[in-house]
Amino acid sequence: MRLLGPAARRFLIFTFLNTVSWQTLVGSVLVLHARALGMPPGTVGLMVAIMPSTLVLSLGMTAWVERLGPRRLMTAGWTARNLLAFPLVLTPWLYAVWGSRVACWALFAGVLSFCTLRSLTCTGWFPWLHEIIPATERGRYFSSEIILVQVVNIGIGLATFVFLGRNPALWKFAALAGLGITAGLTSISLMRRIPGGGPGVSRRPHRALLDLRLVGRDRAFLSFVLWTSLGYFVTVGQGTLIVLSMRDYLHIAPAWIMLTTSAGSAAAMLAGPWWGRLADRHGSGPVQVLSGTAMALALAAFACLREPAALPLVMPIFALCVASYSGFFVAASRGMLQRMRPRLRAGYSAVWQSLTAVAMGSSSVLIGLVIQRVGDPAFTILPLAYAVLMVVAVLRYATLPEESLALASELRAQFNPAQPFISILLACRYVLDPPELQAEPPTPARGR
Repeated sequence: MRLLGPAARRFLIFTFLNTVSWQTLVGSVLVLHARALGMPPGTVGLMVAIMPSTLVLSLGMTAWVERLGPRRLMTAGWTARNLLAFPLVLTPWLYAVWGSRVACWALFAGVLSFCTLRSLTCTGWFPWLHEIIPATERGRYFSSEIILVQVVNIGIGLATFVFLGRNPALWKFAALAGLGITAGLTSISLMRRIPGGGPGVSRRPHRALLDLRLVGRDRAFLSFVLWTSLGYFVTVGQGTLIVLSMRDYLHIAPAWIMLTTSAGSAAAMLAGPWWGRLADRHGSGPVQVLSGTAMALALAAFACLREPAALPLVMPIFALCVASYSGFFVAASRGMLQRMRPRLRAGYSAVWQSLTAVAMGSSSVLIGLVIQRVGDPAFTILPLAYAVLMVVAVLRYATLPEESLALASELRAQFNPAQPFISILLACRYVLDPPELQAEPPTPARGR
C-alpha cells in the first residue's frame, strides 16, 4: 500500500469499512441468517441474486454521475441503503411474534432495499477509481483491495466463529446486522477525504443514452465483458453453492463454516500481491487463465466430498476457490479499467456492472432452484457443471484481445485450438514463468 498514491490509500480505507458493512449484512452470514429463519433454499438463492441483479439499474444512472459527481451520488446512496437495511436487525423479534414467514419477508425486504439503493448509486465507483488511480498502479490497487477485503473476511470469520457457536440464537444474527449498519454509516464520513469525484463538465440531457450507444460500439470491450461475466457466473456462484453445501449436505456447524471462510480469506490475502504483480506486468488475460483453471480444479474436487471426511478437506479446497476468485477479480477489474475511455467512464461502468450483475444474479437463482428441486445430488452435479463452464471460459480468455498487442500475441502463441486442454496447461506455465515483456502504455483516449 505504501507504493500507492494518497488518493488510492484513502479509497482503500473507505473500502475497508464498507466491506465490514457488506460482509456482516449481506455476506456469507446472510445465507446462515436466512436458513436459521427457515427460508427455503430456492428463496435463499433468489435473495442472494438480488445483490448483483439489481445492478442493471445502474444503466439509468450515468447522467446522474456526470451531473452530481460520484462523491455526492455515493454519499446519498450509502446513507439511504444503510438506513433501509434496518429490518435485518428486527428479524428475531418478528420471528418470535409473527413467526418464520413474516421474519423471512422482512429479511428479504431489507436486503432488496439495501441492494436497490446500492445499485442506483454505485455507478460512480469505477469512474472515481479511474480518475484517481494511474494506469500503471491499477493491478497493484486491486490486489491491495483484495488483501483488505480478505483481512475483513478473516476477522469477521474468526469473530463469528466464536460469537455464533454451534447452534446460534437469532439475536446474534441481528447483532451482526447492527454492526454492519454502523460500519456502513461510519464509512460515509471518509468519502469527503478522497480527492476527485466531482461532477462532469457536460450536462446535456441526452448524454446517458449517447454514452451507452458509444460503449455498445466497442466490440472488444463487450467481448471482454461477456466472457468475463461467464467467469463471474462461476466464481461468484460457487460461494453460495459451497456455503449451502457445507450447511445442508456436509452438515458442518455454522461456526465452522465461518472459520472455513476465514481460511479461504487468508489464502486470498496471501495470493493477492502476486496476482496484482502478474496482471500489471503481463496483462489481465494470463491471470484469468490461471485463476480460472485453479477454480475449475477446486470445484471438481469439491464435488467429490462426502460427509464423514469433509471438514479436513473442505478448508484447503475452499481456500483454493477463494484464492482463485481473488486472482480473477484482480484481472477482470484491471482489464475493465484498462479498456475504459476517460470521456465515457460512467457509460463503461454502467455496462460493466449491469452485464456482470445479470450473470452473478442468475447463478445464485439457478443454484437455489436446482438444490430445492433435485436435493442432495445437486451438490455433486452443480460443482462439476460449474467446473466445465469455467474451462470453456478459460479457453476463450487465452484468445481475447489484450490491452497490449505484444502481450496478446505472446498469450495466443500458447494456444492451439486442436489441443485445448494442453493449451490451458501451456498458458498456465506462461503465467508462472512468463517472458520479460513490458506492458505497453495505454492508448490515448479517443474523442467522440
